[in-house]
Amino acid sequence: MKAISIKLKLQLILMVTIVVVTATIMMQSVAGINNMSEQHIEQYREEAYKNKEIELKNYVSVAKKSID
Repeated sequence: MKAISIKLKLQLILMVTIVVVTATIMMQSVAGINNMSEQHIEQYREEAYKNKEIELKNYVSVAKKSID
């Protein structure tokens, strides 16, 4: 068997490093996107609830005024 040349060893080290760095960045990106999505969903729920509450208060007010 032929010994692996220094050039090939260096290329393998660089490729492994690139793969590891890429995988790490990808995992961090996915985690950040998931976290941001959860925050946006929670914010939307809160806003939708507040808007519905205001809408219902307006309907109650209109109903009271129509009775008086």
